[in-house]
Amino acid sequence: MNSSSQKSQITRPGKIGKRQVNTLKEGDFVTLSGKTCRISSAVSHNCYRKPECSSCYILGRDIFTGEKHREQLQAISYVDVPKVITREYQVLSVQENGIMQLVNESGEPKGDLSLPEGDLGQRIIALVSQAPTNVVIVEVNGKATVTSIGDPS
Repeated sequence: MNSSSQKSQITRPGKIGKRQVNTLKEGDFVTLSGKTCRISSAVSHNCYRKPECSSCYILGRDIFTGEKHREQLQAISYVDVPKVITREYQVLSVQENGIMQLVNESGEPKGDLSLPEGDLGQRIIALVSQAPTNVVIVEVNGKATVTSIGDPS
């Protein structure tokens, strides 16, 4: 496991609250259509005569389902920003029912997370059978999901 505690837990943007739409960038987490999304694209359109009418098209993917969400918002308006915690865990094993046995760098177990569906889940199973494998988990409001395979130990 990576010994850097800074890498094992990252919180972005760090506060539960609101951010002005014109400050958002690709990769930020926001709430779109009531779902926690990672912004995949943010396009701004300006009205030069009336700055208050500038708008932004925000496209994001639900971090739990992958579903796309799109909203058009005024650039000077505010959008909800959820507290998102990203952690890296080592996968010890995957049970037959798809539940992963995980441990963080402090040795604390986490055993209630399901293997993701699709290609990511298949890659995790293949890697775990060969060597210790780390996964990146994103947590929001007590709900967690595996988003990627972490750096090898």
